[in-house]
Amino acid sequence: MPTGIYVVPDDVWAPILPAEPAANVAAAAPRPAPVRPPTLLPPSPLPQIDRAFYLRELEPFAAVYARRPGGQNPFGGGFFHYFALWSAIKFLAPAHVIESGCYHGVGSWILRQALGTAANMTFLSPLRPRTYVDAHAGSRHYFGDNFRDFSDIAWELELPPDVRSNTIIFFDDHQSGLRRSVEAARFGFRHVIFDDNYLPFTGDNAALKGFQHDFMPIYQWKDLPMAGRSGSVAQHQAPKAWLPNLHNLTRAEFAALRRIYDATVRQYYEFPPVWDGPNRVGLSDAEWRRVTKAPLLDAAAAAAFAAKHRLKADAEAKKYTHIVYAEVGR
Repeated sequence: MPTGIYVVPDDVWAPILPAEPAANVAAAAPRPAPVRPPTLLPPSPLPQIDRAFYLRELEPFAAVYARRPGGQNPFGGGFFHYFALWSAIKFLAPAHVIESGCYHGVGSWILRQALGTAANMTFLSPLRPRTYVDAHAGSRHYFGDNFRDFSDIAWELELPPDVRSNTIIFFDDHQSGLRRSVEAARFGFRHVIFDDNYLPFTGDNAALKGFQHDFMPIYQWKDLPMAGRSGSVAQHQAPKAWLPNLHNLTRAEFAALRRIYDATVRQYYEFPPVWDGPNRVGLSDAEWRRVTKAPLLDAAAAAAFAAKHRLKADAEAKKYTHIVYAEVGR
């Protein structure tokens, strides 16, 4: 990993600009000046989270998950991803949380249960969530006519530097994980979590998962999608800026994006699945295990836990898409 003050050379963006509509290019282009002070912070401790911590949090979280509003959202997060969010909040104890992409608002509710009432939250979504809207006095909502994309908000005016560096951003807006990482770092944020961290050739965004070295012998970097299929959840959330663009990368384009990744992502940490089970992308069990962390629970413990909490084990396992924490900037 490079060291020193965070800088992304302007020329690294050149290979990806022609494939993007003009409005998207303007939104994606690096800002002319960084807004984060030029200091090096010690690495985030979150990647050092251990299995014992997760196991201590499982039962408290399961009790909360059972009370979630609206029941099971077939297109939303499941037990594994919400448990990852819960664990990150409990471990890092952020001063503030931003959620970009709130469809039903169940994730918002989980975040609030984990945070308690001491921390404030900001919510960004083109449509008002269908199930839950946080009513905490310190919450800010950018919904409907008031919607603004994460990249369009002057965060340096909204939040002081110490709060930005102690904020967790939860991106569930199906946008490029790499682009969002660059934007977050430019604004002086450190901690980001991506819900949709899909394997190469799957999903609907340029996820950080595609930049991990373990895929080189498997996928050989052929036609790594910049964005994915039509029919994305993002299409049901309105703005053109959130619609996917089909674009397969050449090796040269991927190399340029890899330079951005290396200049931006300081640490990459995937939250493990809670238990093993079928995957949603059609890989064999052997292939899946090659690209997925070992689960927290073995088969017997998982069966007992799922039965105790009335969880559909296979359905919950299929919702897992390598939810990831990244520390960005330098």
